[in-house]
Order: sequence, then structure tokens, then C-alpha cells
Amino acid sequence: RTLLGIMREGIKEMEILEGIDYSPVTINRYKNVVKKLQRLIPSYYGKEDITFHELTPEFIRAFDIYLKTEAGLCRNTIVRYMKCFKRITNMALAKEWMRKDPFYGYKMAQDETDPVFLTYPELKSIMEKEFTIPRLALVRDIFVFAAFTGLAFADVSTLTKDNLVQ
Repeated sequence: RTLLGIMREGIKEMEILEGIDYSPVTINRYKNVVKKLQRLIPSYYGKEDITFHELTPEFIRAFDIYLKTEAGLCRNTIVRYMKCFKRITNMALAKEWMRKDPFYGYKMAQDETDPVFLTYPELKSIMEKEFTIPRLALVRDIFVFAAFTGLAFADVSTLTKDNLVQ
């Protein structure tokens, strides 16, 4: 049982349950975690994959630093990635595939965000903007739709003609 192998198996199970238990955004986040681990594990351990017993708090800290520096991710994205990673290690701990929690002592606090909202004149200027490229006009229309309905991009991206008619 290797870390990346088990994570890939878990992603396959999630894909079967996509739209039922897991959103496409969640599945993609797990895939991104695997990609980042695939890049760090060889340089840290000198091999392609590791067993759960080889995971250490030092590696968790190294992964955090890697996500900040090499991947250039912000704090909140790193916390989301680490929560995905921790779910896998918690499962491994529960199945007794490892003895110690490598996340022991690792803090996962997100930064508070203060979203800036468009004013009506700003939104109106976007609505009135003419595009010669049909794709950009569609993006504008979807953005305006999301702004007026309050739907997140993740929700708008899952809309189909069938669930719009209902």
C-alpha cells in the first residue's frame, strides 16, 4: 500500500460517485494534491512513491513549504490541499497502515478573506460590453448570470439544459 497508489484508487472511487457524494471541484482538488506529491516525493525520498509508514511530520512541513514556494499557492489553497492529504492519512491510521499521525502539530488555519463586490455600474458596464468573439460573449453572459443568481462558478459549471428547464 503506497501513498500515491491509494490516493489514485480513492480518486477513482470518487469519480464513480461524482455528482452524488463528490463534486467535480473536490475530485479535481484531490488530483492536484496527487500531482504535487508526485513532484515532491522523488526529490525528498529518492523514489517514485512511499508507504504510509514513511510519512513523517518533516515531510508534511516540506510539502507545505513546497506548496508555498515551488507551487506558489496561497495559504487557503494550501490548507484545502492539506485537508485532502490529511483525510487520506486519517484513513490509513484507521486501517492501521501507519502508527503515527504525520500531521501531529501541523496547524491548518485559513486566512480570512474580504471579498470585494462589483457595484451596479461596474456590473452594468460588463453587461453592455460587446465582444466580437462569441466565446467571450458567452463567458460574459455566464458571469452576469452568476452575479445575479448568486451561484458560484462551481455550481454554474454543472448546469445543463435539462436542469435549467426544471
